[in-house]
Amino acid sequence: MQLSLNTGVCVDLISIKVEQLTNNITASFNNWVDELRFMPLIALLDGIRIRHTDQMYTKKITADRWNGKLTSNVQNRINILLKKARGARVIQCGKYEFQVDSSTETCVVKLDEGTCICG
Repeated sequence: MQLSLNTGVCVDLISIKVEQLTNNITASFNNWVDELRFMPLIALLDGIRIRHTDQMYTKKITADRWNGKLTSNVQNRINILLKKARGARVIQCGKYEFQVDSSTETCVVKLDEGTCICG
């Protein structure tokens, strides 16, 4: 049986634009289950479940050490942005429209539209 290019899997494979990403995910998963690969199906699934449970538990332990609701990386980014925004001045122009003046630029922010006009 020969598949044409218009059938199921072939069409999906042709439409993949980022082959490297797909290969990286596949390689990562294959590396993760490498020791389990040749086990019987039930043992393979049980091994994957155990590894996944261990991974989730490790992430939970890490998250329990956080002081707030945000990760330390996100909190650091927010702190950097807050320091940059200290010199900014916000003036309300309308119900949902604000003008933000900083030392380098002026922006009009429309919250109801979710837009920002910088210039």
